[in-house]
Amino acid sequence: MKAPRLAVCVVGFAVLVLIGGCRTVALHVPVLRPAEINMAKYKQVAVAEIGGNNGRAMADKLNEALVESGRFSVVDRQNLDRIIKEQGLSASDLTDPNTAAKLGKVMAASAMIFGTGEKDYKETMKKESGTCTKYEGKKATKYACTTYTRIGSIKVKGTLKVVDVETGQILKTKTLPCEKNVATSKTDGDPDRIDPEPIQEACVGMIVSMFMKAIAPYKEIVEAKFVKDGDMPSMEQGINQAKLGDWTNAVETFKAAVDSGAKNPKTSQSTLAKGWWNLGLALEYSGQFDEALKALKKAYELNPDDECLNEVKNVEKRKAEQKKLQEQEATGGSQ
Repeated sequence: MKAPRLAVCVVGFAVLVLIGGCRTVALHVPVLRPAEINMAKYKQVAVAEIGGNNGRAMADKLNEALVESGRFSVVDRQNLDRIIKEQGLSASDLTDPNTAAKLGKVMAASAMIFGTGEKDYKETMKKESGTCTKYEGKKATKYACTTYTRIGSIKVKGTLKVVDVETGQILKTKTLPCEKNVATSKTDGDPDRIDPEPIQEACVGMIVSMFMKAIAPYKEIVEAKFVKDGDMPSMEQGINQAKLGDWTNAVETFKAAVDSGAKNPKTSQSTLAKGWWNLGLALEYSGQFDEALKALKKAYELNPDDECLNEVKNVEKRKAEQKKLQEQEATGGSQ
């Protein structure tokens, strides 16, 4: 008889689906991802002139994101203007990274962000003729009507580059677009006006957030699928500890479950594989990647499954990311 798959249980619409006596519990776990480039040497960052008709909004959001990241000492605009003046430069000089490199004399270990922010908003109106129904008491009357729809098309684009102030070297460049459509409708009348500002602001926030992933480590929510098994009830305690983010005790609980199951001749290979699977996940999210790989490979030996192989690849990826995070002076594991 073919052994049941390790992760055939499905979670859908927050309902635990039972398949072959197995239940999965999907936990959403925050993990730290490395930035695209290593900015550890840059202790100060300044936002230079951001050109374009949306440059001011882009610059303001960038400054806010840089401060919130806690990764950099952000040179505010007032101090930057003072330094520019002292070096005999003008604000327009900051649009040229090569000219701005003169600031390296007084801004060692610094980086500067340049770029442009553009926005465009257009409205179109469409109408659709049809038949409507109106009621007077219980009497229904059909009549010809027209539905008018106002469509607002919003396009925002940010082209941003971060430059080493001392050398003028461009460290990273990204062009990030954001497009959204908003509509209001009304039958036989003028649809409500559309205020594009909130949506444009949301687009600026999205663009800045994507750019920040290039220069600073960031958190991402991933799904970890733990498995329950009635033949190894102590695993539920480990899952509850994982729900609380208590990975140290979760690891110990799953280790004890596996040890106990291995000593019990009545424990099936499938059940024991689930114990090793849970232990592998707990070790992964506690940042013990080498031990996690051992546990997951043990689970695969007991019950070969593609899901297990995929998780091994995830752990190997996170192990490589951990090295980058250390180089970027950040920490890995679950945050």
